[in-house]
Amino acid sequence: MNPTGHFLKLVLVQVRNGVPGLSVGVSRNGRCVWEQGFGYADVEQLVPCKSDTVMRIASISKPVTAALAARLVQSGKLDLDASVQDYVPDFPKKKYNEKDVTITIRQLLSHTSGIRHYKMVTFSCYTHFSHFAKTLVVFRLSIFR
Repeated sequence: MNPTGHFLKLVLVQVRNGVPGLSVGVSRNGRCVWEQGFGYADVEQLVPCKSDTVMRIASISKPVTAALAARLVQSGKLDLDASVQDYVPDFPKKKYNEKDVTITIRQLLSHTSGIRHYKMVTFSCYTHFSHFAKTLVVFRLSIFR
């Protein structure tokens, strides 16, 4: 069975399990070779899913981020033990018990930095940020507890 056939099979399973819609894309050697939307982006309004429908991906971004970080480490472009400020200089320094603390890339990737988890108001945020560094504004004023 070709890759497209495998994805179509997956789509049928998702539909049977009540997933309202999904967007699927396959790339090979950096080029998109197939893309398609299935089901509905908005079931109430019957808005169909298209290949470019934006979806909330939630925690699936964690392993994707880790894989990309590993590639950057392998190529010498990312140091896991460097501070966040080495890569995002505008991110404010943090304190714990009145002492400065260093947050490393390794700590961010392993969720051990002490930065708080989302609050519901930020978890449900649909704001589009023009640059990844601007997403850090959510955590800028966070204090450690």
